[in-house]
Amino acid sequence: MDHLGPTEERRGAIMTLTDRPARLYRTAVGEMRAEEAVASLESGTMIGWSATEVLVGRIVAGRAHGPDGEVLDLTGVFELRAFDGAREARWRNRAGGAGSCVILAEEPPVPGCAPEPDVQVAIDGVGQLVWGTGTGRTVGDGWSELAEARIGTLRVPIGGVENGQRVRIEQVEYVRRGKHGNAEVIDDRLVGFALVEPTG
Repeated sequence: MDHLGPTEERRGAIMTLTDRPARLYRTAVGEMRAEEAVASLESGTMIGWSATEVLVGRIVAGRAHGPDGEVLDLTGVFELRAFDGAREARWRNRAGGAGSCVILAEEPPVPGCAPEPDVQVAIDGVGQLVWGTGTGRTVGDGWSELAEARIGTLRVPIGGVENGQRVRIEQVEYVRRGKHGNAEVIDDRLVGFALVEPTG
């Protein structure tokens, strides 16, 4: 995930994992541009990668906005993941700014849609630490700034990040159980940003 994580550093972060029965539906929605992939969600969060930067946006009315409220220019983005807590849209550029988009969700997009055959269990509470720590600066309504000497600054759509505090991306992992008791994570779905509470 580039400098959004994951990192090997997990000190100061407590993860409470719970598992539950689940189904995962993966729906291909065809060729489209990055902006159209974002518009498949009415609201939520977007992370996009270009050759020079990572773009993080808050999705409002199907468009990704930065901390200043302006619509983000997605020209040059070659991959993005947009998520609203219940669904995730994944898009990857193929040629000329057009690419394939897939929607992941636990609810069927249309009646009769078949789930992924191997998914039996979902694990909640998984998270990846975002590189950098809070600077204590608020950079927009509900936005905070993270900083790391190796990567500079990163603005994330979560408020109240204190100086030195960490942020993580929460996700759900989907597990296949084998015949002999083995378990394998075969996919994940991003859920949202969350504060990491220090353990003292």
